[in-house]
Amino acid sequence: MIEVPQPILAEALQHVIKAVSANCPIPILSGILLRANRDGLTLVSGNSSMMVQYEIPATENVNVQRTGSIVIPAKYFSEIIRKFPAGVVTLEMKELLIISIQSGNAVYRLCGMDAEHFPQMPEINDGIQAHISSTALRSMIRHVVFAVSPSEKRPVLTGVSCQIDRDGNLRFLATDSVRLASRLTRVSLAQDMVIPPAIIIPGKNVHELSKMLNEEQETVEITIGKSQIGFRTKNLMFQSALIDGSYPSVDRSIPQTHSTELIVDSVELLHAMERVSLLAGDDNMIQLSINEHNDIELISNTAEIGDVLEGVHAEEMSGERLSICFNGNYMKDILRSVDSAKLRLACSGKWKPIVVQPVDDTESTYMITPLRSHM
Repeated sequence: MIEVPQPILAEALQHVIKAVSANCPIPILSGILLRANRDGLTLVSGNSSMMVQYEIPATENVNVQRTGSIVIPAKYFSEIIRKFPAGVVTLEMKELLIISIQSGNAVYRLCGMDAEHFPQMPEINDGIQAHISSTALRSMIRHVVFAVSPSEKRPVLTGVSCQIDRDGNLRFLATDSVRLASRLTRVSLAQDMVIPPAIIIPGKNVHELSKMLNEEQETVEITIGKSQIGFRTKNLMFQSALIDGSYPSVDRSIPQTHSTELIVDSVELLHAMERVSLLAGDDNMIQLSINEHNDIELISNTAEIGDVLEGVHAEEMSGERLSICFNGNYMKDILRSVDSAKLRLACSGKWKPIVVQPVDDTESTYMITPLRSHM
């Protein structure tokens, strides 16, 4: 029998439920493994791509009166706990593979499955270890994950490239071949470690990880193996399979010199983009032009509906005036992810990529390939 506060159990379930597949062909993976011992309560879930383990230590008002383990249907268990008031939840297995869940006057009985059949979380042997703060890791993921490809035609592009160099620089990179997002940060490495080649983490898994990381500052231990990567915090263990293959070399595609550069207010540009996108049509094509006053004009139109022109002040402008078209949704994704108040837009012609860089953040780089248009 276990007694655990409802808010703590509900928080744990919010993490592990993300690894449960709604239509999993393997019945036991539709459940959550509960394992109680003298140290506390552990919840584990998994699918073919990732596994999540969350530990609730006995020090967090968890009272374990009898040890044991069982796999409970995730959908019903999470809904029951979520509906309970903020009191003590009692979990007890009085019969074989039947668990009683009680809070206040409500008592549920759920049929469970044998925990022996639940897959174990794989060990990452001889892995490369690094340490990073949870806030820095969440920020890195947010800055790049929107650029992964949704198409399975090139599986490697559905993932985020992750690479660590000998100086302790961790780089996340994502591209769908039309846009690119890159983010660099420093991590703490164990000494005398062999630096692995770049790996590819499924974008969906990285996105789920970012939602699990605590907003409070805590250390995340990263372990990189040959086929798995693990992220561990005080309570959470997250493991993801890696995508086989080589990520394309994209550094050469990022222009290093530009014929036009602009400095703009990121919030002002985002709001203008959102308004202009209202008439951008299904392809969300936006035209950016520099007028005779060296300010930006954003233009879009939809046949038989209308058009829109909005001006955006450029705080600085150097080089040639130009006119270029791009996907407005892609630009808005970039603008929503950056933390900088000012952005540098750089380009070398209407058919060359647009490079976007936060003015006060030299570790982030974004790029959008222009669209061909006769606007």
